[in-house]
This record gives sequence, structure tokens and C-alpha cells, in this order.
Amino acid sequence: MMPTISIIGAGNVAWHLVNRLAKAGFDIKEVCGRKREEAALFESLREGLLYISDLISMSSNADIYILCVSDDAIGEVLKSIPFKFSDKQILIHTSGSVPSTILSEYATHFGVLWPVMSLTKNVEPQYVDTIPYVITSSNDYVTNHLEILAGHMSNQCTIMPDEKRIQLHLAAVMTNNFSNHLYTLTEAYCQKKELNFDLLKDIIRETAYKIQKTSPSLLQTGPAKRKDKLTIEKHLRMLEDQPELYKIYCLFTDSIIQKYNPE
Repeated sequence: MMPTISIIGAGNVAWHLVNRLAKAGFDIKEVCGRKREEAALFESLREGLLYISDLISMSSNADIYILCVSDDAIGEVLKSIPFKFSDKQILIHTSGSVPSTILSEYATHFGVLWPVMSLTKNVEPQYVDTIPYVITSSNDYVTNHLEILAGHMSNQCTIMPDEKRIQLHLAAVMTNNFSNHLYTLTEAYCQKKELNFDLLKDIIRETAYKIQKTSPSLLQTGPAKRKDKLTIEKHLRMLEDQPELYKIYCLFTDSIIQKYNPE
């Protein structure tokens, strides 16, 4: 018999979990969110699912409670839950950077189920069946339940202690959030110079494709890798009116030169 689930939070991660777990046949009792206008978005994912906008109205008899709220809101939400968890219920959060032990004061069985993916509400990721899920658990009882949940959503599941999961989250921020910000700045540069940013999308896709089979360290190209000072100096002159990109260009160039052409 599949466990019953209540979800606290109605953001991107919550929508993704409800969507995937509902398709797998899990009994999701309710979703608690702040925006009543989003009720239909969640209730359409599973017949009988109830969208509530107040924790006071939340059922106290679900088997698993999943906190899908921002990192800095987890503590306050925990204080607002109006009932105590029994010694059979499981309490988890979905943050990559918050220790699982923040839950220890509230439940005997607690843990983390973190999808290593940038998720968007109402949009399934391209590789939804291979999203890695990282599990941190207080005991084997929680591990077994979270492996079942993750196994119904993806074919990749990894167990990690808090320390390693938090380190991986930092790595995810650097590879995903930082690279996307660089794309954002580059798109703005292209718009200012009346260039078509779309012409760069194939090179972005090709780089992402290549690192699936090859270490990024073996794929590095460009003027910094070659220590091509003339080109580097030319680029810097071109960026003199773009102070933010200028600083980033210098930082990345120096790092690449030190990596591949150490003195």
C-alpha cells in the first residue's frame, strides 16, 4: 500500500513532485500554498487532491509530509505546523543546502529528498526520468520510504550525508546558476551590440553534450587556454564599456591561464 502524502509549499519543486508522484499513483492528500488562484493548477494533477491556504487546516494523519518551501522559510514553517508528528510519520524537506537535522526537533523520522535539477512549475524537464534525487535520512525506515518515492520519479537515486549533499548543492549552484547568469549577461551584451544571441545556442548545446562523455577539463578551448595575449587584450578593450562583463572576463581568463599555463 502506497503511503499518503501531504505537501507544504506550492512552488516549482512542489508542482514537480505532485505531478510525478500523482502519475505514479501515490495518494497526495493535500498541498498547502499561499495563492488560492493556483488551486486548480495543483488539483488538476490528481483527483481528490485538496489545495489549502492555511497550515491550520492541514490533515494530521498523512504518512509523509514534504516541505517544499524556500530555504530561509523552513524554520518558520516548522514552528507553524499545528500538530506533533507521531513515531510512524516521516517529515522531509527538499532543500540541497539545509541540514536534515533542522527537522529533528519535530519528528523522529526525518530526512531530505533533493532533486538535482532546476525546476519550473507546469513544465516537465526534458530528462525528467533521469533527474538525480539525493536522499539524506535519519534512519533506514526513512531511507526505504524515500527510495520508493524517488524510484517512482526517476532511475537515479543517491544516498548522501548532509555534508556531502550541501557540498553538491554548491557545485550545482556554480554549474547551473552561475552559467545561466553568464548567459543572461551575454544576451544583454548581444542586444546592446545588435547581435543575434540565438547564434550562440548551438555552441552552448554542443558543450553541454560533450561533457556527458568527456571531462570538461579536456574540452577547454579559447584564447585563455592558448594564452593568446593579443586576443585577450583586444577583448578587454571591447569590454571597457561593460564593467560587469569586463570583471568576469578577467576572472575567468586568469583562472583558465593558471589551470592550463601555470608559471
